[in-house]
Order: sequence, then C-alpha cells, then structure tokens
Amino acid sequence: MTCGTCSKPVNPGRTYCSRRCAAFANLTPKGGIYVAKDGRAYVSLRGKRKQLYSRCLMEAHWQRTLAYEEVVHHINGDPADDRLENLAVVSRREHLAIHRSECRKHRKLSDADLQVIFSSSLGPTALAREFGVSPALICLYRKKHSDEMRAGVEQRPGQTFGSARAA
Repeated sequence: MTCGTCSKPVNPGRTYCSRRCAAFANLTPKGGIYVAKDGRAYVSLRGKRKQLYSRCLMEAHWQRTLAYEEVVHHINGDPADDRLENLAVVSRREHLAIHRSECRKHRKLSDADLQVIFSSSLGPTALAREFGVSPALICLYRKKHSDEMRAGVEQRPGQTFGSARAA
C-alpha cells in the first residue's frame, strides 16, 4: 500500500506515511486550495492556517517541515507551475540572488534612460509610467546612484550602471 499524498510505501493499516502527508491530505472543506490574483496557489490547513501550495508540496515530498530560511523557488519563473521538477528549495539569500540576476538580465533601461532618471525632478511614479517599469525599481536605481556618488565612484563611458569600482 502507498501513501495517499506522496505515493511512498506505508505500513499496513495506515493511509499516510507521516503526519505531514496526513495534514496535507486533510484540507479543511471550507478552504481547500485556492489561487490568488498573482497566480500562486494557497492551501488552507486545519482552520485559518494558510500556506503556499508549492511549499506544502515540497514538505510532503521531503517528509519534513521546511525551515523559515528555506524558500521554494519556481525554476521557470511561473508561480502557477507547481510541478515537483519545477521546484527547488533554496535559502532566502540564494533566492534573492537568483531574482536579482534575473532582473539584471531583463533590465529594460538603457544607460541614457538612467541618466534621465538621475537628473529628473519627476517622482518615481511618473518616471515609472514613462519608462514602463515599477516605481520601486526607479527608487532602487536612484538610491544606488546616490550611494555611488556619495562614495566617490566615477562611471566611465561604456560602463554599465552599478559596475563602477571605487578608485
């Protein structure tokens, strides 16, 4: 006989291989699984407790509770794709580094755009609308630029933003 959640072998007379699999299978009838506006699936476990479906899947697959420092990363970037082969457990620091590097790969702003942003008196919301990025990204670029200027870093022609080194 196999577990009703993860298909691992179970002892005779049992339905699930662990308490975690039993909890995963015994979803509350009111909540169950629902999808939020951002495409992420959530699971209601025993009353009001909510958890990301991808996190619950990985916990059932690994047969242990994930630590707070562990994050489930969607390899293909689609939060709605909760297949086990698309999920990876990484530390919060590694997860942040992954998404920062993806941000750099898909950066929409040229060096000329950045110069306009740094010299403009417009607010982040207006600039974000103009360049088609988020206001948070505008604030991040402005903060990084002001930090580099304060540190006395010069940017040479042909050098990308954020790669200047202090002399």
